[in-house]
Amino acid sequence: MVKRRRIYTLALIGVLVVITALIHDSAEAFIGSTWYAQYWNNTQQMGTPTVTRYEETIDYNWGFYSPAPTINDNYFSARWTRAAYFSPGVYRFTAKSDDGIRVSIDNVIVIDNYTAHPVQTEYVDVELSGATYTIQVDYFEWTERAVAGLKWQRISSAGITVSGSAGIGSGDVLTVPVVGVVYLLNVKIAPDPAAIQIVGRVNNLDDVLLTGKRSENGTYVQIALPTGAVGWVPAGFLAVPFPVADLEPQRDDSTEPWGLLPWIPHSAIVDVPSARVYSSLQNYVYAATVYQGEMLELVGYQTYDGNFVLVSLPDGTTGWIYAGSVSGDIPLWNLAVWIGAT
Repeated sequence: MVKRRRIYTLALIGVLVVITALIHDSAEAFIGSTWYAQYWNNTQQMGTPTVTRYEETIDYNWGFYSPAPTINDNYFSARWTRAAYFSPGVYRFTAKSDDGIRVSIDNVIVIDNYTAHPVQTEYVDVELSGATYTIQVDYFEWTERAVAGLKWQRISSAGITVSGSAGIGSGDVLTVPVVGVVYLLNVKIAPDPAAIQIVGRVNNLDDVLLTGKRSENGTYVQIALPTGAVGWVPAGFLAVPFPVADLEPQRDDSTEPWGLLPWIPHSAIVDVPSARVYSSLQNYVYAATVYQGEMLELVGYQTYDGNFVLVSLPDGTTGWIYAGSVSGDIPLWNLAVWIGAT
């Protein structure tokens, strides 16, 4: 299950310490490269933590067990804290949990799914300035399987530029819903109904990012997907709150890139007791078996009918798995459609 949220702008409150060593060209540099982790044997984070330690990442699938020998298998809680420097841009924070998780940036809650539930994934897009922020993740485990994870990826260096009326100005980031789609809408590599390559799909009421571009005749609008792909959909399927003509036209002779941008890594978790992975779907050539709770990397493609998605296993094996047997940290329909033999 994937939940979507709109973009927030967070202002750093307090005094910023300027560290000259942080002047760099990279997308992100960390003040603290590890998390300070605290674990309690209760779900309310009450009293002195039973376990404290430093951890490199928050990416856990403890199954039916606990994070440490002195922590209960059920009814425990945790808190992770770190400071991180972010270059200016829009960042996608993705949280995965079973049960509750809450993510705060400088004490502003940006993801709040603090309930008992099976494995769920949700993300939020946050616009951050070039500053140091304190990231805090709160988590509790109720019963059965325990899963906790958080990651982030910069998806735009300075937001999506949109020009036009209705209060939309240069440098604004605009998320609009998809409307009027009965099943799924193909996002194509070019603003042309005859275009073959499908860079992804969107569903009714999905929120998508506008890039600020339209086709020259105004019948198509360019959008950005969570995968990093940029493509085109008919303008009539987007609830754009101003005339589409106000968007910048993409000229036929434009040298600006369109289509697939660098792939943004995403993952999926196996939801069924076991599932087969096939190296080829032509004759269903067996490659491996994966089991409930295992984490797989989404390689970026789905079959045309959407029944299978391409995944990579921890041992490097790549193959096709039935889409109904996994849950992704993004909707699987957002993946590009594979062209050619599978």
